[in-house]
Amino acid sequence: MRIVFDENVPDCIITALAALASIAFPGKLEITSVMILEMGGNPDEDVLHAVGENGILITYDKDFKRQRALYDIIKQYKIGVFWVRQPKVKTVWLLAQLMVAQWDTMLKTASDTERPFLYEVTKNGVSKLVF
Repeated sequence: MRIVFDENVPDCIITALAALASIAFPGKLEITSVMILEMGGNPDEDVLHAVGENGILITYDKDFKRQRALYDIIKQYKIGVFWVRQPKVKTVWLLAQLMVAQWDTMLKTASDTERPFLYEVTKNGVSKLVF
């Protein structure tokens, strides 16, 4: 399964989650980021194309929750999107705590759910959003 983190997710969080995933699912996940793919600063549409068919995008970008035009690309490429709601006070530590707390649920959801999908991730859990 290919998981791409958007450019707004700090590198230290991506590195930590990739390490946890390699322990839990050795050899089963390809984890990368928009920055590693050299797509930083590109439009959201281009990012979705880089995620690729049946891929997973993890982002803090509200546009993926609100813009109808992005839904069409998500549906076309059968992409799964996890939109992470940031805490009101944004520190890397609080963002890392949120992501680590929900990481296992996100991976299980991504494995068990047919794409396309859009889920919201909060400190209280992972919940499906309607396209």
